[in-house]
Amino acid sequence: PGEERPIDGFFVTTGMEKTLFLFTAKGFEELRKSFSNLSFARTGQREFQRTFFANTTFAELDPQGRILVRDNLKGWAVLKRDVAILGVENRIELWDSGRWEKYRKQSSGRFEKTADELFKPF
Repeated sequence: PGEERPIDGFFVTTGMEKTLFLFTAKGFEELRKSFSNLSFARTGQREFQRTFFANTTFAELDPQGRILVRDNLKGWAVLKRDVAILGVENRIELWDSGRWEKYRKQSSGRFEKTADELFKPF
């Protein structure tokens, strides 16, 4: 009791900026619960939930610790040969390496400004 079970795979789904998000079973369940606060009567929320869950799959780890990503998800994230793997808060993000480098260069100038805005004293 209270112990986490070993990770045997990840829930893989479409992410923002044409990435893939990977969640552990525990992380995905927490995310799923947060979606329960959304209203199915609101078009945007309903469309987001539908797209998010329709594109989510569970990928088991193979004996070498790898996962197989479905072709439709690889296509969404435009994953080619080289992939950047980022640990971000409670998820892993998969980016096409070239797109990640471009994004990183474009956003690096905004990093400090965004930090100033996020962490202003109250």
